[in-house]
Amino acid sequence: MTVQEDLGSIDIATDVIATIASLAAVEVDGIVSIAGGSSLAEVWGSKGMKKGISINTDEEKNCVTVDLEVNVEYGVDVYKAAHQLQRTVKNAVEGMTGKRVGHVDVKISGIVLGDKPRRMAYAKDLTQSDDGS
Repeated sequence: MTVQEDLGSIDIATDVIATIASLAAVEVDGIVSIAGGSSLAEVWGSKGMKKGISINTDEEKNCVTVDLEVNVEYGVDVYKAAHQLQRTVKNAVEGMTGKRVGHVDVKISGIVLGDKPRRMAYAKDLTQSDDGS
């Protein structure tokens, strides 16, 4: 026996989906910040949530499209980081909202130099291991 209840509708604001996408970006190695927004450390607040993220919903198909503009760390495999970002955002949005994610489009807007460029860190690691120290 199947009992159906109509308890009402559930509407998830696009700002909520944007927040989920922003927080998912924190998990991806090599993604430094959302372009035009704040650093990922500031994502926990409300600053910069809407900048660099666009959410489009199709209520009829229960489908979401996410557009992200991000900055990546110098020295990372940009394609690999962007692809991981797509998968992470898709899984997070679908898991938390129940909506199907049709597309996660990523635009790389910039490259950010870290405190210590990866090539220099890698070269230093090699010289230390050769010396036995």
